[in-house]
Amino acid sequence: MMNDVAACWRPRPQVGLALVDVYSEALLAAADVLDAFQVVQGMAALTHDASHLLAVAMVKFGALDEAQLAGLRQQAQTHVEREEAEEERLEVGRQQRQQQQQQVRACTALRLGALLAQGLSDGGLFSTLERPA
Repeated sequence: MMNDVAACWRPRPQVGLALVDVYSEALLAAADVLDAFQVVQGMAALTHDASHLLAVAMVKFGALDEAQLAGLRQQAQTHVEREEAEEERLEVGRQQRQQQQQQVRACTALRLGALLAQGLSDGGLFSTLERPA
């Protein structure tokens, strides 16, 4: 009897999956990653009904063996890596756009400066503005 209880209380991946299952609505309602992370941080502390959690773990996820769990881990890792690569690609694009905008501003400032300098030096720019046609 004691060995059965000890086996149930060992940290098992099924219990983690049960936590996610119990809080799936809150996780899906999260507005962004930070909200979801806060839900995850609070899941264990808010789960006072261990018997319910173990029941969900054994009923829904008890049949999962190590090979299936490894497959789920690999799927999740692949998904996370894809998202990270996409985020990195988007960040590089944002940085490139910012650099292009800075270059355009610098060129515009140089052109405007050159026009103003030309107008001041030969009186062309301001003299045409002041003279009636």
